[in-house]
Amino acid sequence: MTLFVDVDLSSLPKPDVVEALDYETIRAAQIADVIARYPDYSAEALESDPVVKVLETTSYRELGVRQRVNDAARARLLAYAEKADLEWLGADAGVYRLTLDPGDPEAVPPRDPVYESDESLRRRIQLAPESLSVAGPEGGYKYHALTAGETPVSIAVASPERGTVTLTYTFDPDTVAARIKDASAIRPRRGDVLVTILGYDGDGSVDAETVAMVAAYLSSRSVRPMCADVAVQSATIRPYAPVATITVYPGLDSTAIRAAAISSLDAVAARRHRLGEKVTASVIDAALHVSGVQKVTLDGWADVVCDETEAPYMTGRTIAAEVAS
Repeated sequence: MTLFVDVDLSSLPKPDVVEALDYETIRAAQIADVIARYPDYSAEALESDPVVKVLETTSYRELGVRQRVNDAARARLLAYAEKADLEWLGADAGVYRLTLDPGDPEAVPPRDPVYESDESLRRRIQLAPESLSVAGPEGGYKYHALTAGETPVSIAVASPERGTVTLTYTFDPDTVAARIKDASAIRPRRGDVLVTILGYDGDGSVDAETVAMVAAYLSSRSVRPMCADVAVQSATIRPYAPVATITVYPGLDSTAIRAAAISSLDAVAARRHRLGEKVTASVIDAALHVSGVQKVTLDGWADVVCDETEAPYMTGRTIAAEVAS
């Protein structure tokens, strides 16, 4: 039994703390409550009574309050938290959002800072407990490869408005941590550990300098177990370029639906740009099957199935649209 379990957060059951809400159910409960308190009213009479309008208003407000409770509950769950809520979860684990590019306010036009995505930050928070170990366990190697032992160069706390506190953690954009998107560790043979890293830029290939820096950190006496020989390599990129035709229901705007389908496909491709991922026909079909699409036809597709040293990367896509007859 291993203590490191790389949990797929999307596979967890829906949390019980998050209610399934329905306006009609809330409205019916409020009407039933009024009838129970005032038996002289009948359900039929109450439907046209001004009281029902008040109950509809309070039902909407109750729905909003209960939805806010749901949102607050999700904000404390790693799988659902976003933006600042996710950063606060990270702060609990000592993990902070990376600044990939500090931007340049003096440039013309000014260039905004670029920060680490929620998905990447969520991943590092999930691996944070592995930092308590040296790089011996699989998760330990992955954590140390992603961070390379780096810490923020500055931490700023500000209160831009009443009731709001903002923590900003700034990392040097030239650090290794700002370049690495994903990492894996396998044991190709007894006594050897092979660490593979995937970068943010381009197709994810990592330059020799970054590979050497990660290797140096993982081989340091404070990180590497004495009995392990560690090698680090850049990910092998498995390119793919889907060609497909979407068939749109009659009477709909095929141009707008095609644009939505392409946007959906791009988002899925970005999420699948990870080590050990797979991009199958069903993945492409589901991504292109946005609202208004009747059928997806793939042309000459071959599934991309990667091992832990490989990552799929979409180099392009050719998506045509036709209207069903």
